[in-house]
Amino acid sequence: MLPDVPTGGELGLGKLTITPWAGFFGPPGLPQAITAKLSQELQNTLKRPDVHAQLVQQGFEGYGMSPAKFAEFFRAQYEAFGATVRQHNVKFE
Repeated sequence: MLPDVPTGGELGLGKLTITPWAGFFGPPGLPQAITAKLSQELQNTLKRPDVHAQLVQQGFEGYGMSPAKFAEFFRAQYEAFGATVRQHNVKFE
């Protein structure tokens, strides 16, 4: 999607691959019933063909996951990205 932007590998960051993703976060202590309802409505929205097509056009795959699966996914992304930043001494400006 951005042919003039170098990849992480081209910048010397090894096999760093960043896939665009988005998620919804609630405040700490959000009641489980509210979390479940919001998650279900989001899942329903992502299944709409018009929403899915728009997400794909923007570079997203357009699927959802359960709150527990998203928490697991987020932790893995955070840890992997953090490890790459530390390994290559990346400085953010």
